Amino acid sequence: PSGTAMALVAAAALVVLSHLWLDEGVAGQATYLLATLGASVLAWVGVARHPPGLRRPWVYVAAGVTASGAADAIYASYVVRDLTPPEPGLADVFWVASYVGLLLGLLLLLLPSGRERIDLDGLIDIAVVGTIGLLFVWRFSIEGTVSDESTSVGARALLAAYPLLDAVLMALMFRAVASRRARASVGSLFVLGITGWLVADFVWLFEVADSLVVWLDLGWMVGALLIAGAVWQTVWADVGTPEPEGSERVGVWRVA
Repeated sequence: PSGTAMALVAAAALVVLSHLWLDEGVAGQATYLLATLGASVLAWVGVARHPPGLRRPWVYVAAGVTASGAADAIYASYVVRDLTPPEPGLADVFWVASYVGLLLGLLLLLLPSGRERIDLDGLIDIAVVGTIGLLFVWRFSIEGTVSDESTSVGARALLAAYPLLDAVLMALMFRAVASRRARASVGSLFVLGITGWLVADFVWLFEVADSLVVWLDLGWMVGALLIAGAVWQTVWADVGTPEPEGSERVGVWRVA
C-alpha cells in the first residue's frame, strides 16, 4: 500500500499545484475537474477494494464525491462557453445529491450495530453543534436569501439548502472527531477532506471570497481528493477485520 499511496499523493499534488498556475479559463476548469472527477474514480476503486460486507457506507461516500464532480463538470460546461449557469440548474441537482451521499455514508458508519447501545451523549453533541451551525448560517446566509424577493421561491429554497446541509455535515463531523471509535471508522483523511469543503463553503458566504477564488478552489479540490483517499485509508485499516455476519452495516460512528 505504501508505494500505491505515494504515487496517488504525488499525482494529486501535481494536479493541485497545476491549478495554482492554471486557475483561469479552460485550463483552470480542466485542472479543477481533473481533481474532482479524478477523486470520483479513486473513490470507486477504493470501494471495490473493501470487503463486500464492509463496503456499503463507502458506496454512498463515493456516490457523493461522484455527484459533486458531475455537478462541477456541468457548471464548467457553461463557464468555458462564457455562459451564465442557470440557478437553479442541473448542476444543483447533483450538488445536493452529493450531500445526500456523504451524509448517508457517514450515518451508516456512525450508527451503532445491533449489539451496541445508542450513544445518547453523541446525539446530544450532534444536536448542540448542529444548532450552533444553523444559527451561524441563518445569520450570515439564509436570512438574507429567504428575504430576497428578487429571486424565485425555488431558487431561494435551493440557495438556503446548501448552508443548511453544511451545518448538518459540520455537526456529524464534530461527532466523528470527538469520538475515538468514530475517528477509527471514518479515518483522518475523511475528516480533513470534509473540513476543507466546509471551510471553503463558509468563506464563500462572505464578500472576501471574491479575492480568494483560487484558494477556495483548492479547498474543494483537496477536499474531494482527501475524501477519496479516506476510502483507501479505511481499506488498509480493514485488513484482518472480519466481515459482519448477516449484515453489511458497519457498527461504527461516522457523520460529518
